Amino acid sequence: MIDIEKMRKQFEEERQIRCPFCQSLQTTDDGNYPMTYHGSWDSGVTEMDCYDCEKTFWIFEQVSRTYKVGRTPEEAEER
Repeated sequence: MIDIEKMRKQFEEERQIRCPFCQSLQTTDDGNYPMTYHGSWDSGVTEMDCYDCEKTFWIFEQVSRTYKVGRTPEEAEER
């Protein structure tokens, strides 16, 4: 049987930024979270300083999109 809680935690961690030096989770509430314009290919990597240990590390953002289609607008909006 698959451990659903373990899968959920892994899914969440893949979408967070952790310092590769001290492993602290970087906060997203100050508006300085690195983000490119829709993950554009020409943006390369982004430099970030850890909020805890203050060491500099690099981030490559990967963006994936999903789409839901429908025969009507209402059907496309259904979840």
